[in-house]
Amino acid sequence: MAALLLVLLSFIPLYDFIDQDIANLAFVGFQTKYGKRYRDEEEGSKRSRIFQDNLKLIEEVNSQDLPYKLGVNEYADLTSEEFSAQKLRPLKVDKKLKGSDAPEDDAVDLPDVVDWRPKGVLNPIKDQGKCGSCWAFSATGALEAQYAIATGKLLSFSEQQLVDCSTDYGNNGCDGGLMEYAYDYIRDNGIDLDSTYPYNAKDNKCQDTLVKKADGLSVGEVNGFYKLDSTDAALMTALVAAPVSIAMYADSNFRFYSSGVYSSYICQIVGDSINHGIVAVGYGTEEGKDYYLMRNSWGPSWGLDGYFKIKRGGADGEHGECNVLEYMRVATLEAN
Repeated sequence: MAALLLVLLSFIPLYDFIDQDIANLAFVGFQTKYGKRYRDEEEGSKRSRIFQDNLKLIEEVNSQDLPYKLGVNEYADLTSEEFSAQKLRPLKVDKKLKGSDAPEDDAVDLPDVVDWRPKGVLNPIKDQGKCGSCWAFSATGALEAQYAIATGKLLSFSEQQLVDCSTDYGNNGCDGGLMEYAYDYIRDNGIDLDSTYPYNAKDNKCQDTLVKKADGLSVGEVNGFYKLDSTDAALMTALVAAPVSIAMYADSNFRFYSSGVYSSYICQIVGDSINHGIVAVGYGTEEGKDYYLMRNSWGPSWGLDGYFKIKRGGADGEHGECNVLEYMRVATLEAN
């Protein structure tokens, strides 16, 4: 019964919940689906109130004529502030970038659609957990794809190694970092496979004995990175060749993205701020709406099986929708 009520939330407006008992049962359904357990009755009551507030937000957004929908997911018992503390960190970009500009390529005839998902170069969606390590997942996600395209071998690199070991390069583990610093670290130290140096979503002391193995990429196989110009043309051209490590500003509604082409009025008032590292894996058009296809690191149950679509050609022409064109980095790979 509880699970059925959770499904019905997609179809029943909040104002139809006349009986509070029904809303409470919906929360029970949420707990059952996502295996939620709370330390005591007081905590459970608090989470129930937050859950119902989030349901109201989701219904209000979905009642508008927007090209996307929000939905209940495993984060529906968290406030926006709690969610941000777990997943997001301001990414402070060094404007005096050490990386080079993108190489000048011959003109590319851009296809109407690019989608790297079925090409066998992307690992199953990963989950950063309660750690602001999105930057590490963005760096490895793009690099894994580049390596697979170059060699035909799909490997899974260690995000935990980057979290633990790249602080001397400017990263701050679970408190944030930048993909360019990750690539600098990998250039000098190589990187292990995830199976050798597994992820635990915590800041730990660097495991030097594991780092010396470098059984994923050896020292020098990544010899730097370059930046892309902040234009749609630059990103689309790069995506024809491979997925790209980028950043965005994830606003308070984005955590509940469910389907469609996301856009946000909030993103239009945050300047050039970015707080979340992701991987661009394609682009296309859906029901007349141009979009970029992005890979997230919040688990496979979030969004479109861990992916999302966001407006291409945003209102802010310089930065893109939610600043997706503000920060784009490509590792230079010398794969054997």
